[in-house]
Amino acid sequence: MIRFKVEQESINMAVQPPRSIGMTVEKVQVVDRQVNSIKIGTVMLLADAWVGETSPYSQIVDIEGVTENSQVDLTPSVEQLVVFYDKDLAFVTENEDGVVTVYAIGQKPTNDYTIQVTITEVMA
Repeated sequence: MIRFKVEQESINMAVQPPRSIGMTVEKVQVVDRQVNSIKIGTVMLLADAWVGETSPYSQIVDIEGVTENSQVDLTPSVEQLVVFYDKDLAFVTENEDGVVTVYAIGQKPTNDYTIQVTITEVMA
C-alpha cells in the first residue's frame, strides 16, 4: 500500500491567487487517497464503434481488471500523439461503476487505435 502525503503549506501556496487582485482562499480540502495497485495494459479503440454525430464522440470499452474504484488513464505513444495532434484529436476516459467510456474530442476517429492503458486502484 502506498500512501501519499501532501503538506498543507504547499497546497495553500499553490492555490492562493496573487494578492494584487484582492482574492483569498477560504478553505482548502486535502483528500487522502490510497493507491493499492497499478496495472498496465492496452485498449483497442475501433473506428466504427464511435457513437455520436458531433464531438465528443464516445465508445464503451471492455478493459480487464477495471473495478468501480479504478482510475483509467490512456497513455498514447509519441507517434500516436503526433497523429492525434495532426488530426485535432484527444481522448479522455470516464469510469462509472466499472464501465469505462472513452471520449474522442475533436474530429471523429476514422482509424482503429491500440493505446496503452494504466489502471490504478484508488480508495477515497
